[in-house]
Amino acid sequence: MAARTQRGPPTGLTDPYVLNMQYLRFIGLASLLGFCAAAVAAPAPRITRVILSPRYVENARVPELTIQSDLAITNQVLYASVPNAQVWTPLTNLLVTHSPYTVIDPQPATAAARFYRVLAQFPVSPPGVAIITAGTFTMGNPTSALYPDELPLHDVHISAFVAEVDLVTKTLWDDVYQWAIAHDYDFANEGDSKEDDHPVVAVSWFDALKWCNARSEKEGLEPAYWTDASQTEVFRSGQINLDSAAVKWNAGYRLPTEAEWEKAARGGASGYNYPWHDSNQFFHTRANVSQNPIFDTGFYPHTSPAGYFPPNDYGLHDMAGNVWEWCWDWYDANWYNEPAASDDDTRGPDWGEYRILRGGSWNDDSTYARCATRGFDDPSASFNAYGFRCVKGHVPAAKP
Repeated sequence: MAARTQRGPPTGLTDPYVLNMQYLRFIGLASLLGFCAAAVAAPAPRITRVILSPRYVENARVPELTIQSDLAITNQVLYASVPNAQVWTPLTNLLVTHSPYTVIDPQPATAAARFYRVLAQFPVSPPGVAIITAGTFTMGNPTSALYPDELPLHDVHISAFVAEVDLVTKTLWDDVYQWAIAHDYDFANEGDSKEDDHPVVAVSWFDALKWCNARSEKEGLEPAYWTDASQTEVFRSGQINLDSAAVKWNAGYRLPTEAEWEKAARGGASGYNYPWHDSNQFFHTRANVSQNPIFDTGFYPHTSPAGYFPPNDYGLHDMAGNVWEWCWDWYDANWYNEPAASDDDTRGPDWGEYRILRGGSWNDDSTYARCATRGFDDPSASFNAYGFRCVKGHVPAAKP
């Protein structure tokens, strides 16, 4: 069976702002440094307004810029006298602690025009992971009420975290699994896959948590999951329905929360169905769902190699389709109506019967691959369309 569900302009240059005052024009532009997509995990900052503001002596009017940006990254504001200048002059560097924010250009321009741009300077991600910077996003279905549990829309602030760009493959699973078995771990399922470079499937939520712990210990990291709130015994065996107090959120490898997963899936965009922001339509060339012309053939599961399809703007692959991804949270059909659903770093309900699955799979049609679709199943369930990816908590803020 598949995961159960409750039935029922590109980032870059902003529009220019033109101000005329005694034949002096100020035009604001926003752009993004040309980093590799996998090294960047936030949308470009945007200059949303430029006005001439009275400042200093003799009522001199100087440009005041309003800028929208993700938090905990460094913005560099620059200016030039022509829009295609080869060299731009830095106006300021600052660590973004709140947004939107304003910047004053203290010196009235001597040229007939002045152009502004803002650059985001992101920490570079290590290979295989993407740094998802802290920020607020809108969670839920932005286009239509396909299923009631996807509404209402609500804003959630998520702290910075690191997400692996690919699903856990069978090769990686086997490497950690063999180590774990030799170090007092037990699993209900050995894991399965179509090929070694495909995502591991047929693992339960409990299996995924214990495997994350084993990977952490194997790499010399502190495990994230403990048997209870005292955090004195590592979760290595059995099936324990842990609560949030039993998790060291900024320790080793773990599953994403449902909110972390959706923020990562949207890739910094908002108002779109899928992990791409140039269309609300589904494309079989971008994700593996049922009836994919390449992979819907041969023996089950009809998975695709991890990383086969293009990544989203955070550099993450397979955020739509291929396999459902286990998340931390309990499932509650009415959760989005609760005030706690909008808490900073919300971790879902305190209890429930099912755990969250996200992203859709090779076994489901494209409606289940939408960023807002909420799948769920018993935490002990395993199926050949269930897999997971690892995240880690807490990324230090970039320094100016």
